[in-house]
Amino acid sequence: MLSDGSGCYSFTNNNLASPNSDLSNYTIYNSQETSALNCADCDNVVNPPPPPPEPVCYSVLATAIVTDPATNQDAMEHLCTGRQRAVNMNGNGLSLSTQIYSDENCTTLRSTPGYFANSSHYFYWSGVSLTEIGPLNCQ
Repeated sequence: MLSDGSGCYSFTNNNLASPNSDLSNYTIYNSQETSALNCADCDNVVNPPPPPPEPVCYSVLATAIVTDPATNQDAMEHLCTGRQRAVNMNGNGLSLSTQIYSDENCTTLRSTPGYFANSSHYFYWSGVSLTEIGPLNCQ
């Protein structure tokens, strides 16, 4: 039994879905057909939502700089030849990631915007999302 705060429901048919499926798979106790059934078991009870999933966290080697390599040749040179460092992100590689984190548990987004590169492409981190800019033009 569960309540969404405005109605009381009892599971009746999972329609080949998990028991955690949507409310259409529940019988509403306050309807005409079910009003005689006991809904006291779930009055004033709201099932808590499931906890959010743990963030996926990868430590990936990349070069990084805050200066735009499209307008600064030294910045592009750094992305091409600079020392790679571990960067925490939500994908196993820059091209597979959308988020960059400042901590190794991947719970806090990196607040500083900047440019990151793997061996072939560079990306811009805005502080909110990661976007591929294009290929590295290394000489």
